[in-house]
Amino acid sequence: MEELTAGFRVPREVIAYASRLLPHMSPGLAAVESVRENPGSLEVRPSDALDEDVVAACVEALAHEGSIGLIAADARIAPLAEALTAAGLAYLSPGEETTAESRLTLVPASLAKGLEYDYVVLDEPAAVVDGEPDERTGLRRLYVALTRAVSGLTVVHSAPVPEQLGSLS
Repeated sequence: MEELTAGFRVPREVIAYASRLLPHMSPGLAAVESVRENPGSLEVRPSDALDEDVVAACVEALAHEGSIGLIAADARIAPLAEALTAAGLAYLSPGEETTAESRLTLVPASLAKGLEYDYVVLDEPAAVVDGEPDERTGLRRLYVALTRAVSGLTVVHSAPVPEQLGSLS
């Protein structure tokens, strides 16, 4: 068996951030190093108004070309769907085809594996971890959610991010 440690899809900043979870979810695995540089591809934003700030991050992401994935803990999908609708933002469900008019997909974290988007907005990482039966499974789910972005990732959180991610500074 050969361990793959070179990444080609996810930007370097994003994979380095996600790789902080590896020792806690899969001890012994080496960190993945991306060959893709995209400076400014990662932003972690604390929030006092989570739903509104997530919607604002989606609007910002929609200013870019390409597909947008809003990934959230399964329990957060209904409130986010309401917030997007209230803001007048059309969104798709996983598996629906994007069009020029509709490029935002609202994705439950449990369905994110195997998907990729040009830009991802990740809602409340702690809720992704807490939505699983145990911490290790939750960290694995979070790793998958963090690594769905091809060009940029914005993490919006009101609760502290899981301590395994540490701070960006």
